Amino acid sequence: MASLKKVLFLSVLSRIFLILYTILCGIVNTNYDTSGHKGSIISSLIRWDSIWFLGISESGYQHEQTFAFFPGYPILVKIMSSFTHLSIPLCGVIISNTSFVLSSLVLYELGKITLHDEKKAYRSFLLFLITPSNIFMSSFYTESIFSFFTFTGCYLIQNFQFVGKNRIRSICKLILSIVFFTLSSTIRSNGTINSGFIIYSLFLALKNWILSQRNHHQQQEKKKTENTKNNRSQEKKKTTQNKKKNNKKENQERKKKQQEKPKQNQKEIENENAKLKGKITFFSLLIMVSKVILVSLIIVISLVLIFSPNVYFQYKAYLKFCKGSTIKQTPEWCLLKIPSIYNYIQLKYWNVGFLNYWTPLQIPNFLLAAPMIFCILVALIRYIKND
Repeated sequence: MASLKKVLFLSVLSRIFLILYTILCGIVNTNYDTSGHKGSIISSLIRWDSIWFLGISESGYQHEQTFAFFPGYPILVKIMSSFTHLSIPLCGVIISNTSFVLSSLVLYELGKITLHDEKKAYRSFLLFLITPSNIFMSSFYTESIFSFFTFTGCYLIQNFQFVGKNRIRSICKLILSIVFFTLSSTIRSNGTINSGFIIYSLFLALKNWILSQRNHHQQQEKKKTENTKNNRSQEKKKTTQNKKKNNKKENQERKKKQQEKPKQNQKEIENENAKLKGKITFFSLLIMVSKVILVSLIIVISLVLIFSPNVYFQYKAYLKFCKGSTIKQTPEWCLLKIPSIYNYIQLKYWNVGFLNYWTPLQIPNFLLAAPMIFCILVALIRYIKND
C-alpha cells in the first residue's frame, strides 16, 4: 500500500531527474530560441510559450499577442520574485515544480475517494508522474499550477451533502472549491469549464437528498400500515376471548358494537392519515423547492465567480485597445458584436479554431499521439462499463 510520504518522495525525485535531464539536453541541443536567457542554467526550461509568460511577468501586457496568455501565473511569479529577490525565470520554475508535487499529492487523495481503491489511486498517480507532457509540468508553463487548482477544487467538492452531521463542513469545502476553480480560471481560459464540477456535484447532492427523503417517507408508511394491522389483530383476539367468556346474546350485542366501532375507527384513522399525508407532502414539497432554489442560487454565484477572471481579462483588453488606445486604426475585434480579444488572437496568430488543426500536414502528430489516445479511450470505456 502506498503512502503520502512515498507519493511525495517519488514526485520530488521525478522533478529532480527531469530538470537535470532537461538541462543536459539543453547543453547538447541549442536549436530552440530562449530569447536572451541563454546564459541561465535553466534556459532549457524557458522555451516556446514560456517566453511569452516570461515577457508578461517582466513587462506586463504590452502587445496584442500577449493577451492570449492569462495573468494568474505571471502575477504569482512577479509577486514571488519581488518578495524573494530571485530571478523571474527561477521563480517560475520553482512555482511550476512545487505545484506539480502538490498536484500529485492531491490527485492521489482524490483517486482514493473517487475510485474507492488505493491501488488504483496509486497507479493513477504513477501515470500522472510519467505523462508525455512532463516537460511542460516543470517548465515556465501554467500546466502544473492549473492542475493543482483543478485537482484541489475537485477534491474539496467530493461527497458534498445538504444534510447530516457534516453539512457545515461540506458547505465550507464547497466554498473553498469555488475559490480554487476561480483561481484556475485566472491561469487558463479552460478553467471556466471547471464550473461543471460544481453543477454536477450540487445536482447529485440534491438527487441523493430527494431519494433519501422518499425512502424515509416510504419507511414511515410501512410502519403505519404494520401498526394498523397489529391493532386489528389485537382487536380480533379480544373479541374471540370475549366470545368464550360471555353468552350468545351478549356476544351478539358485542358483535354489533364491535362491527360498528372498527368501521368508525377505521374511518377516523383514514381521515387522520389523509390529513397527515397532505401535511407531509406539502412540507416535503416546500423543502424540496427551497433546496432547488438554493442549488440554483449557488450555481449562479459560482458561475459568476469562476467566469469573472475571464470576463475581466477581456474587458481590460477592450479598454486598452478599443477605448483608451493611442493606435490610429481600431483593431478588427473591437468591432465585433462580442469583442473578445482572446478568440481573435488565437485564430489570427495561432490558427486556433474548430477543426482547424485537422489537416493532412498534422497526420504525423496524430500518429504520434495515437497510442495515448487509444489508452485513454480504452480506460474511459472500461470505467463507464464498471462504474
